[in-house]
Amino acid sequence: FNTPLPRDVANTLGDDVMMALVEGGQLTLLSKDVIILNSTYADFVDWLRTYLRDHPTVNVAQVRDAFNTSRKYALALLEYTDDQRLTRRVGDERVLVE
Repeated sequence: FNTPLPRDVANTLGDDVMMALVEGGQLTLLSKDVIILNSTYADFVDWLRTYLRDHPTVNVAQVRDAFNTSRKYALALLEYTDDQRLTRRVGDERVLVE
């Protein structure tokens, strides 16, 4: 998947509207460069939990391939799950924390 840059969303909707959508749970700001629909993030988390029940670790390339996306988006997703303490980085891999 590909998404617009947060600054483009803010330019289109306005900063206040974009932040209201983030705070209201409709959008998830993964990083300063990546914003996605919350439903897309929820789908990713479901996939990640299922994947990590069957595999000990996941890496950026596996996420990239599973979601047919770029390394930029795969890395942003994994770094965000690290920040949310859903996953923990171990070398180049992620493990489930919960």
